[in-house]
Amino acid sequence: MVDRFGLVGRLTAIDLASPGRAHGDVLFLWVVEEAMPTPALQALNLLLGAFGLAYFVYGKKNGALVPLICGVGLMMFPIVIAGLGPLVVVGLLLILLPRFIQI
Repeated sequence: MVDRFGLVGRLTAIDLASPGRAHGDVLFLWVVEEAMPTPALQALNLLLGAFGLAYFVYGKKNGALVPLICGVGLMMFPIVIAGLGPLVVVGLLLILLPRFIQI
């Protein structure tokens, strides 16, 4: 089942009956079932992480703040963003940002 936000999951009912009562209140929960990432998504995550590590090391060794921050961003943002399209767009922006901003 898919909810209005596009999350795949199932509706689960939990009976909150206390001892001595026949029926308690019923709590309905939407349990999200996470799908396994596709091989393309995994490869892109690995590639972006490699770029992030390279930018981080470069920024740390040379004292360059922008590559250092972009490197951390490239390593961390695939955890938050799950879609392939936004992952490509944000990844390209973070990869190209140090070429245009020199601090």
